[in-house]
Amino acid sequence: MGHAKPNFDMNRVQGCLALLAVSDRRAVRRHPDRNDEDGWLFECSLPFRLDVEKLMQSKAARRLARKTQVILLPRNSHARDRLSHSLEVACVAAEIGRILGLNSDLCFAAGVGHDIGHAPLGHRGEAFLARQTGRDFRHEVMGVVIAQHIERKGGGLNLCLQTLQAMRHHSRGKGDLTLVESAQEDNVVMYADKISYLFADFNDLFGRNAMTGSPLRLEDFGELAEVVDWFGATHRTRVRTALEGLCLESLQAGRVQFTDSDTAKQFHRLKSLMYGVYPLVHAAERPDPATGLDEKGDAALERVYEALARLEPDVDPAILFALLNDEDFSWLAAKGNIGRDDFDRLSLAEIVPHIRGKNIDFTDADLRWGDSDKP
Repeated sequence: MGHAKPNFDMNRVQGCLALLAVSDRRAVRRHPDRNDEDGWLFECSLPFRLDVEKLMQSKAARRLARKTQVILLPRNSHARDRLSHSLEVACVAAEIGRILGLNSDLCFAAGVGHDIGHAPLGHRGEAFLARQTGRDFRHEVMGVVIAQHIERKGGGLNLCLQTLQAMRHHSRGKGDLTLVESAQEDNVVMYADKISYLFADFNDLFGRNAMTGSPLRLEDFGELAEVVDWFGATHRTRVRTALEGLCLESLQAGRVQFTDSDTAKQFHRLKSLMYGVYPLVHAAERPDPATGLDEKGDAALERVYEALARLEPDVDPAILFALLNDEDFSWLAAKGNIGRDDFDRLSLAEIVPHIRGKNIDFTDADLRWGDSDKP
């Protein structure tokens, strides 16, 4: 049975949080007038729209088109990848921002950039790096690291502090959707990410049947199907239901919030149920000799990681591994011996000369430079 349609009074909701919006005038960059090819635009462009352009033209964004969203190297091209997911998040975040009167350009920019720090193979790659290094690998931190210390030949994109903060704050993992105080736009991007991927992942895993031959069957997840149906019959309707509920509750709370309403409670129930499905996705993937993932456990990942460390000893292999896309990894993993000629054919080969010998810490978002400039 579907949800009861909320009383979505646009006249009451439109612009209700405008007094809390991050103003374009408060935008601050690490290098306000130097070391930036876009410096001449600072005086004549809107700062967060310029960040959108910077991110859209980045190598990191292009790599997202070949990184897993929920299905590893899907045969069905309609299944989401990280890039299509990021664009969906950016659009949902900007729409929420416009409705509530927040800075929609900031929401859009952070939505575009929020996942650029993902390792190959989705969360499997992220978990491998944490085990391999003994350090907490967080893609939301790595994204900020890439934006500041790896893009543009190691000089960074010089994004606004507020964009970097919203990218950094977007992830909660399987934990509670806690809110941050830095800016309301940060919470918009966090919610937009969850709204986008939960319904899209359900669609790709079950509705699209993109995992051909997978033992995952919707009839085995009756409670999940019931909750999704509560939000509507189509993907678009489901997203709209969640968006309406978030905006109405934010109006009543006087801040971005999606915790107390009936719609919010159903949404959190959906999140909990989907996080029970995600561990089964990897287990359901069929071993594929063409990707090297027919090896047991982490053997293929370790072999690629060790090859990267051997071929480029002056760069942290965890950084190198994280910068691979899924096709890069699969191509390397399927090889018996990985040599210099193989490495030089990777997209990674364009980046390494500019970060070789550079001390890059993937656990440090390095935003202390903006401590005195936070909105």
